[in-house]
Amino acid sequence: MSCLHPSEWLHLAKKLPVGRTQRVYHGAEKRPNLVVKNLTDKYTCWCHACHKGGVHQKEFVKVLDDVRPTNRKAGDPGFLRSINLALPDLNIPYSDIVMFLHSKHMTLDYIQHLNPQWSAQDKRIVLTTEDQCVGRDTTGHSPSKWYKYYGDCSYVRANPAPIKAKTVVLTEDLFSACKGQYFAPGDWLFISLMGTSLYNDLLVQLLQAKEVVMLLDGDDAGRAGTHSVIRALRLVGVPCCTVVVPEDQDPKDMSPEWWRIIIKGNTNV
Repeated sequence: MSCLHPSEWLHLAKKLPVGRTQRVYHGAEKRPNLVVKNLTDKYTCWCHACHKGGVHQKEFVKVLDDVRPTNRKAGDPGFLRSINLALPDLNIPYSDIVMFLHSKHMTLDYIQHLNPQWSAQDKRIVLTTEDQCVGRDTTGHSPSKWYKYYGDCSYVRANPAPIKAKTVVLTEDLFSACKGQYFAPGDWLFISLMGTSLYNDLLVQLLQAKEVVMLLDGDDAGRAGTHSVIRALRLVGVPCCTVVVPEDQDPKDMSPEWWRIIIKGNTNV
């Protein structure tokens, strides 16, 4: 593993309470790509942009009684409460949820069809589809923005419709897919890759698509992922094109007017 010099990150990890993880800025990057951790016996870091990390062992460790919390089983999102503004639940922090969604240029309208629920234990907005149950972190402290509670697919459809004969639009995250699906006609299907990689389970399904439109984020990772996916699709003969997202923007950041133009067919191949 390529290592980052401690001067680049160690002081940031030491500011955290023990057991805390946080995403921070690394150098001149425009996004907090560096994940730093203050673990019981060491400090660690990993940069998702330059793919380098580091580990610094602590010299003195205070030994505590081994009292461990009871963990939920894998795939258990805990007790969920429905996020429904029409029937408000006093146990849900609606204002915090709405403010978080607005900060991501989202609204409850865009995700309502996926039965949004609130996990108070995880502080995540949980969305359920036929394929997956995933949760979006709202704290900014988790190293994983999106967490898959259960589901065997590598991808998440924003609409349960079948892929066959559809114009399929691929995005990185589920929020972008949901926002696009909100404005799309019935013969368009938005699918989140939950990242920038295309895996075989989805590649096989895309053989049935009418065409595939790439709509990944407007950063280095998104552009690299777009080129990789396009190569894979063309090798198996799937018609595909690319929509160029503005620099350092996500599709979900774009205005409704921008989405309507894209849906009408203004794409850049």
